[in-house]
Amino acid sequence: MANLPATVDIGPHTLAVKEVRSLKDGSQQLDGDIVYGTMTIRIVHRNHVSKKREVLVHETLHGIFRNLDLDREWGQKKLEGYCFRIAPALLDVLRRNPALVAFLVGE
Repeated sequence: MANLPATVDIGPHTLAVKEVRSLKDGSQQLDGDIVYGTMTIRIVHRNHVSKKREVLVHETLHGIFRNLDLDREWGQKKLEGYCFRIAPALLDVLRRNPALVAFLVGE
């Protein structure tokens, strides 16, 4: 099984990636989150590796959008909706097109 990366670079920031037992926002269970104060992306350990990949892309999008100040412009509800829609589609494109990824990263 693939391991999560130790870090993700988003703009000028390097965020640690950590697995946790569980996450909640109030009474709602979460699959992951991003904590800007500690520069950490947290992913729930119990999830299948395919879900962890999607959640990591989702949280990375949150970081990208925050760096662009879109979290303030769009509001949290709209931002979350965009992340939920874009993450699985982007992950699918990247996974189905390894030549594209190789080209983009210069390999």
